[in-house]
Amino acid sequence: MWSHVARAYNATSDYIFPLDVDELLMTVSHGGVRRQFSDRTELSAGTRVEWSRTTLVEALSRLDRSGRPFKSYLASATPVDCPGAGIAADARCPLRYASNFVQNCYSKVFARGAEWRFTDTGNHYGGTVATGPLTHSDCGEGRGGFGDDRIWKTYASSDLAVLHVQFVSIRGWLEHYIRGATTYNYTRRDVNCDTVGRGRHYCKVIREIRATGLDWNRLVLAYHRFGCPRPIRHHARLRVPLDVVQQKACVGA
Repeated sequence: MWSHVARAYNATSDYIFPLDVDELLMTVSHGGVRRQFSDRTELSAGTRVEWSRTTLVEALSRLDRSGRPFKSYLASATPVDCPGAGIAADARCPLRYASNFVQNCYSKVFARGAEWRFTDTGNHYGGTVATGPLTHSDCGEGRGGFGDDRIWKTYASSDLAVLHVQFVSIRGWLEHYIRGATTYNYTRRDVNCDTVGRGRHYCKVIREIRATGLDWNRLVLAYHRFGCPRPIRHHARLRVPLDVVQQKACVGA
């Protein structure tokens, strides 16, 4: 449905960014090292995030003209009660840091309006006039496509990042996974999470929540393990301050 709606506007749009309500679009500044591998691009310490018209226009002007969809960096917001979250300077915007900036097969995609044609559930693969609709098999086998070099034959890199803010505390984490598990009917004890299809992560996390017996200390440990950002495969944890994003998005300055 999203694809059909966006096609009504793509001819008059410079770019199409299919974003969810819990995702924020930013630009990244390579103050550190930008490492491009056969199956991913990573950012290292020294990276900064920006949120301004100037940096957005500059980032868009650097995009190539191959007609391929573009990959953004996918980053995770660090909830306020996770280890290393820091203390927020303003209570209206508790998030201090983001982590795990990486472009891989699972990262979000966007395209120029005139070239854009398709998206998918989660907006991981997309498709343009030049490529047609794409799936994980066009990008890399498995979640993330690690070790597979098809990604840079199918997609072009960018200096844009999507910050995913699913929840900002353990309360939000519990609400998110209980609601998701209920939607997929994974709250039953007889569900085998290894054999379910869509929403498998909801099944696995609700299983871990149930295993705590609702003991608070064990619940916090489960939250730190499954709710707080962890280094993804091949990628050391990168902690990027969100000071500029806080100021623009939360305080409204």
